[in-house]
Amino acid sequence: MDLRPGHTALPLLFIVALPMGCIEPYTIEGGDTGQHFLVVDGFIDATNKECTVKLSRSTSLNDDNAPEGETGAVVFITSEDGSGFQLNEVVPESPRDETGVYTADGIPVNVGEVYQLHVTLSDGNQYESDPVRIEQAGQIESLEWSAESDALKIRVSTVPNTNSTNFYRWRFAETFEYRAPLTSSFVMSDGWPRLRKADERITTCYRRDPAYNILIGSSQDLSVNVIRNYIVQALPRTTLKLSMRYHLHLWQYALTEDAYTYWLNLYKTTESTGGLFDPMPGQVIGNIKSVTDPSEVVVGYFSGSTVEEKTIWIGRSELPLGYLQYSQGYCPIDTLDADQIQHLLEGVPLIDQYLGRYLVSSPTCLDCRIFGGGTTTKPEYWP
Repeated sequence: MDLRPGHTALPLLFIVALPMGCIEPYTIEGGDTGQHFLVVDGFIDATNKECTVKLSRSTSLNDDNAPEGETGAVVFITSEDGSGFQLNEVVPESPRDETGVYTADGIPVNVGEVYQLHVTLSDGNQYESDPVRIEQAGQIESLEWSAESDALKIRVSTVPNTNSTNFYRWRFAETFEYRAPLTSSFVMSDGWPRLRKADERITTCYRRDPAYNILIGSSQDLSVNVIRNYIVQALPRTTLKLSMRYHLHLWQYALTEDAYTYWLNLYKTTESTGGLFDPMPGQVIGNIKSVTDPSEVVVGYFSGSTVEEKTIWIGRSELPLGYLQYSQGYCPIDTLDADQIQHLLEGVPLIDQYLGRYLVSSPTCLDCRIFGGGTTTKPEYWP
């Protein structure tokens, strides 16, 4: 990992925001404090005139459950001229969707102006952020990839400028196309195998994953306000993500110096938990405070800037010959006759028919949704 000035890659291990898992459970002594601090993640997108605020509760180091969202809150933004707008709570469409998310679009925000976040929870407790200025994000000059010996690396460079802040943050989401190891041409239907219809195919899937890395950079110590060849993603040569087609969507934001210091301190705090004798994580408070009880600890940050975006595509055919080392793994194939086939459950996938018998394998090998956790629904923007 390169930690030189202007090139800080921060892995997001922040326990108040994400559930964590490990191969072998380990209980950290003193990790269960019993305190569940309010966590606020708020951002004004001045380019798309949108604002999103996420409210949740922190979890202990030993808690494997995802943090619960704070629902039923009133979330309001005010500007320095006294005007303001309210955010609406997003109603989850499925049990897997996040709770405690509040949004507004078409909002009247402008670069250089100052805004403040106000939150009133369902229990009546009130919170507010420090006033924050909307920053101008620098432009993205390039987003490029290179197939290197250890990994395929994706780098971003910015356009040299004098009109924006020296502090940067990046976020990305990746989508990839992949296939199940084996193709299922038949499916059990009404007690007998039948050929799949076109809309029932489960061989090719698409999966979209948000990135949980904190990526920040600074040009403060450089003679020119520019970031060159910053690594935003490194894909191992064995990854399923490169097996067919890969897409990365990058967002670039501007930070104030205070916001940059917040993310940097968060990195230093979480990075210190790697060893047995390392210090325990400290508190990274941010710019949110309680109005009701000034002594209450509140975690998180509220900020705003314009947003620059860029995407990149990587097809397997573009990779150097022999570069990808991904292996599908072994999938055993068996044959069943007519008497045996009738005992299979409805919807069970089968490979094909051969000389009056049917070839079968594990659903994990036949259903791309089970195999890689994706969906058969092709994204609208996919070629």
